[in-house]
Amino acid sequence: MIDLYRPILAKALFPAFEAARGRPTVPLLRHLRATERATPAVLRDLRKLSVDVIREQAETSAMARRVHAAFARFQALVGAWDRVADGAYHQLMGGA
Repeated sequence: MIDLYRPILAKALFPAFEAARGRPTVPLLRHLRATERATPAVLRDLRKLSVDVIREQAETSAMARRVHAAFARFQALVGAWDRVADGAYHQLMGGA
């Protein structure tokens, strides 16, 4: 059976419903779709920057150093399981 209501709902009814209530949901969703994905190069650069920022913040106090050390131990322990758990999803989405 062909789903006739889905395109009508997505293209006409939902936008009209949101506009009637004065909510900017549809433009916000368009913006999200346009900016949702970053290139692998951008993500790689962000990862490098985040490592630097986290390291800098970890050096600000004794408590921050202890928290960062505990987080690093946890990350080392769980990192391999994270790759196993998320690996199928990344393969499905086209990543490696």
